Amino acid sequence: MKTLPGFGTPDIHGRLGVGSLFTVDHSLQKENFKTSVEILDKPGPGRYTGALKGPGRKRGNEIEHSLAGLALEIFDDKRASLTIGKIKLDLVVGHWSPIIEVNFKVSRFYSIWGITRVIMTRARPDPCLYFLPLQIHPLKTPWRYASPRSFVKQVWKSAGPFLTLGWPQDTTALEEGWINDNQFLDLCETISHTRKRILNLRIFQMNDGILASVFDTLDRIQHMYWRDRPDVIEAWYLKLDRLVGSIEKRLIDRSNGQPNLVIVSDHGFTAFDYKVHLNRWLIERGYLVPERGRESSSLKEIDWAASKAYAAGLNSLYLNLEGRESQGSVSAKDRDSISLRIRDELKAWRGPDGRPVIQEVYARADTFSGHLSELSPDFIIGYASGFRASAETGLGSWKSACIEENHDRWNGDHCVDPHIVPGVIFCNQGLSNFPAPTFREFPAIALGMQIKQRNSPPPRISKEDQAAVEERLKGLGYL
Repeated sequence: MKTLPGFGTPDIHGRLGVGSLFTVDHSLQKENFKTSVEILDKPGPGRYTGALKGPGRKRGNEIEHSLAGLALEIFDDKRASLTIGKIKLDLVVGHWSPIIEVNFKVSRFYSIWGITRVIMTRARPDPCLYFLPLQIHPLKTPWRYASPRSFVKQVWKSAGPFLTLGWPQDTTALEEGWINDNQFLDLCETISHTRKRILNLRIFQMNDGILASVFDTLDRIQHMYWRDRPDVIEAWYLKLDRLVGSIEKRLIDRSNGQPNLVIVSDHGFTAFDYKVHLNRWLIERGYLVPERGRESSSLKEIDWAASKAYAAGLNSLYLNLEGRESQGSVSAKDRDSISLRIRDELKAWRGPDGRPVIQEVYARADTFSGHLSELSPDFIIGYASGFRASAETGLGSWKSACIEENHDRWNGDHCVDPHIVPGVIFCNQGLSNFPAPTFREFPAIALGMQIKQRNSPPPRISKEDQAAVEERLKGLGYL
């Protein structure tokens, strides 16, 4: 971030990953939504005002957010006009706006631009507006969004504006009911169309080298529609299959020879029928002991001297080791016996329907190698099909039961045993030289040659970084 003369580096706290709902219903602010609920004022008949929250500055323990005022004028049951700053948009109920560029004045001498889209889901009797999570404006940011800077400017100018959030398909809005299925699928369609347009532009401009593009919408579709809408999932598979065919044809037309086309996914999908509260299971087995006399629901209230293991993260299990943990209770000589006991008991665990909860338990020594392996969990939990760690488990907490039925819209997942959800790889040049390819072989598959690997030092992660990651995972629906 660039420094302002005389003011130092601004302490900016963004709102990436959190959408905003504008309503006149004050009662919604009392609910525990991930979405930020903002109130619309009504200065006159058919007229409403509010303020979109942007990045803020930390003032003591509070964050003072910058604001972008908005004014809404309702014309009839379907149409309205929205003004944000100098931008005026015509809105139609149920239809997404184009990408909006919004300026937020953080201080007297400093402002930040963001981008978003808005949808009016109701006009009368009282309006309801939903804004996508605020996103970085790639051409007007103090952070380097892309390298070289000319690349993103050229793409924006030639292919049109695009959303920049890593997860632009707003699954949270669908989960919490702010948008319906058609509106979510429309959003997914426009995101995919934009990426296709950008990819075709880059193919046209490419002479040699490697060009990579990520189409991740199918992942979001399967998370939300696995249980109830196989037709939607199949339609997206067919859509992407046609895309692959059109891209290969375009590459062949652009190339003198046979281009190397590689299609890869990092995982598959399975049902997510039950949420597993792994810490509750550890408590009931005596491996995790809450402080005496307290109804504990998180790792902040634990008798660590009496505890042997704990879970934090969707697939991670840790031993409370002496010398590593600040209040470690598991000695080096007891480590193997406790590990074996936990592993056997986990694999014997059965769910409400009699099926195994855990497919496999992977020890660190059998799973990780290299100089970063010491940072990994002691065990990776490979859940069986139908089971996944709860969001509470991911945050080191739990509920009253070990297993809870999942009634959420997010009903398909892949954070399970990897043998249940293998990824796939296709290559039009064949894979005869790579009978069992892993990510280590991808450079050779793409380049046709081996590249030298380099070791990187362990990352330094601050508490602020951890908080940002946690907020992002919550926004994505994993926590």
